[in-house]
Amino acid sequence: MDNEHDIHKLWQAEIANTTPLGRKEPHQPEQPHHTEPCELDYLYDAPTIDGHTSLHYRQKEVSNKLFRQLQDGKLTIIQRFDFHHHTTSMVHNKLNEILNTTQSNDHRCLLMIHGKSHQHAPAILKSYISHYLTLHPYCRAYCSALPKHGATGSIYVLI
Repeated sequence: MDNEHDIHKLWQAEIANTTPLGRKEPHQPEQPHHTEPCELDYLYDAPTIDGHTSLHYRQKEVSNKLFRQLQDGKLTIIQRFDFHHHTTSMVHNKLNEILNTTQSNDHRCLLMIHGKSHQHAPAILKSYISHYLTLHPYCRAYCSALPKHGATGSIYVLI
């Protein structure tokens, strides 16, 4: 019997830090998204995107539900930015300022208007903004806007 008792104690010690099947660990609250400014270097290598191409991107922690709300235009737009007639250098500086100073939470949505370019010209600003936002850690998701907000000439950005 002592042998059985010892085996039982050893078994209990081995499973002490495990979670039984069917039981979930308590939910850990999310940490704030960002606390320190992030500076990205000037990005020259943005791939060229057609002006009528629909854009979408999201980080893995953004839920399907939240991303769908962004795509459907259901999140309140807290600020609008029109980048028509801006250079990529000007847009770069403005994006750094926007992403590093805007408070972050699940409902912070920005509307960025970049335009579609002319029919045969590449969409330089659209390409640059898409590339920049994909690389910036404070951008949680973005997608092309609804037609009432500019369709493929604008994007909703979740920070």
